Amino acid sequence: MRHAVRRWPHQRLPLPFNLLVPTAFRVRKFLQILGLCFVILPVVFGALFLGMHIASRQEPQFYRHALEQDARPQADAGDQLERQVLMLHNETQRTGNWEATFTDSQINGWLASDLAEKFSGVLPPEFKNPRVAIESGRALLACGYTDPPIQTVLSMEVNVHLTEQPNVIAIQIHKARAGKLPVPLVQVLNSVSLFAQRAEIELKWMQFEGDPVAELTIPDHRMEMKKLLHLEALELRDGEIYLAGSTEAAKQPETRTPAAENIHNVQSPVQIHSKPRESDGIGSN
Repeated sequence: MRHAVRRWPHQRLPLPFNLLVPTAFRVRKFLQILGLCFVILPVVFGALFLGMHIASRQEPQFYRHALEQDARPQADAGDQLERQVLMLHNETQRTGNWEATFTDSQINGWLASDLAEKFSGVLPPEFKNPRVAIESGRALLACGYTDPPIQTVLSMEVNVHLTEQPNVIAIQIHKARAGKLPVPLVQVLNSVSLFAQRAEIELKWMQFEGDPVAELTIPDHRMEMKKLLHLEALELRDGEIYLAGSTEAAKQPETRTPAAENIHNVQSPVQIHSKPRESDGIGSN
C-alpha cells in the first residue's frame, strides 16, 4: 500500500522592492530626486543667507535716530561737551567737591563732529559713526562696521558702575550683536582691547555673572598740582551720565634734613667735675 505524499503549498518569498521595479524607472526616479535637491537646497540656503544678510543690516532704533540728526546742532552739542569737560577739569584742580552731567546728545554731537577730526587714529578703519544712548542703569553703544563683503552695524549693551576699589570703573559687556544677529563676545573683546590700546587706556579684564567686565582705573594723584582725586559717584540716568567726586591736597611726606638728624644723634657731653683731694694739699698751710 502506497502512502500518499503530502505536499505543502508553495510559498513565494517576497522580493526586494528594487528587484521588482525596472532599472530604467529607478534611475529616472533617482535623477528626479537629485534634481529636486539641487533646486531646493540653493533656494533654502539662499533664503537663509538673505535672512541673515537682512538681519545683519538691521540698525538699532536709537542708532538710526542719532544718524539722522543735523550737522549744525551736533557741532554745537559737541562744543558744549568740550566746554563742560574743560570746566570739570578745572574744578578737579581745586580742593573741594565737584560734579558734572553729560547728555548722550552732547556725546553723540562730539562723536559726529570732532572725533574723526581730532582723534583720527583712535578708531580702527573698519569702524565708523559710533553713537551712544544712555538709559537708566545701562548704556547702548553702536557703530558701523565695514570689512568687505561684510557691512553691518555692531551694537552692545553695557552696565557701568564704580567698584569697591577707589577710582576703579567696571564696564560690564553683554548682548553684542551685528544687526540682529548675536556676535561672539571674543571678537567684541578684541575690538575693545584694540580701541583701548589706541587710546592708551589700560584695561583689566574680569568676569561677572558670565559676562566680561573691563576694569578701568582713574589716576587719583595729580603730581603737578599735588592733589588727590576721588571719584565717588557714577550714575547712568535717562539720557545722561552723572559724575561726582572730590579733590583734596596730597599729604606731603615728612622729610628730615641731615642737620635735623644730626641733632637727634648728638649726645650731651659728659661733664666731669673735679673734686679736690685732701692729699693735694690745696688750701693747706
